[in-house]
Amino acid sequence: MTMEGESKVGIIATELITVYKFFHFITPVQIMELESPKTFVAETPSTHKTWVKVMRSLKPLENGEIEFTVNLSFSLDNMKQITPITPPIGIVRAWYKPRMKRYLKTLKRLMETGEILN
Repeated sequence: MTMEGESKVGIIATELITVYKFFHFITPVQIMELESPKTFVAETPSTHKTWVKVMRSLKPLENGEIEFTVNLSFSLDNMKQITPITPPIGIVRAWYKPRMKRYLKTLKRLMETGEILN
């Protein structure tokens, strides 16, 4: 997932989700909350036919660890941008699971090397 556009609260940006390098979901999102790199919340304006909501937060804990929370929710109607049928949720979940694991590994590496929160 990438965002194109300026990153500040209130801005409408473009959320681009790429699937297998060939298929793209393009959805406008409005940045609702931003305290980089600790908090990010964006969601699709209510006037758009499909929706995406992204929430990420990093919270340093007293013991030196960091609590990371991510919530990505979206309308399965977004799938109609690349396929005429809406796949069962199990297929979507199976596709996302390894990608989220890779995302979390990358985030862990960035936090351990001090590239985030320093």
